[in-house]
Amino acid sequence: MNQILKLFAALFVLSSNGNASELNYSVGQVWEYKNRSQDSGSLLKIQKIEKIGAGDDEMEVFHISVIGITYADPRGGTESPHLPVSRETLDQSVSKLSGSNAKFPDPSEGIEIWRDAQGGFFSIPVAEIIQIGEDTVAGYFES
Repeated sequence: MNQILKLFAALFVLSSNGNASELNYSVGQVWEYKNRSQDSGSLLKIQKIEKIGAGDDEMEVFHISVIGITYADPRGGTESPHLPVSRETLDQSVSKLSGSNAKFPDPSEGIEIWRDAQGGFFSIPVAEIIQIGEDTVAGYFES
């Protein structure tokens, strides 16, 4: 099941609008975010930051993990180990730094799949990404 979500995240490409952010993001930060009502208490963690493209086309990609997800179908799991997102996504989503020391999944496999696929990244709020994940899971299990 996680493979489906990882592949989905690796292949989904949305462009960023390049707005400058006043927030300073760094690897290891855990954030509260504007989540769906059923995901109350869900957190995200910035696992890795890298630059893609070159020159004027260079952009930052933030590899995040999300925990505390509640899908209608429990077979969807409760976490997303790897979601590649833009700064815009974080700017739209995060609400405050968390002092949580919660355990997050290892994103390494998802990052590797993303790189191999030369994947894109999301530039929509995290809550919308999670909803897309839930809709994808529902469709998968209906088949």
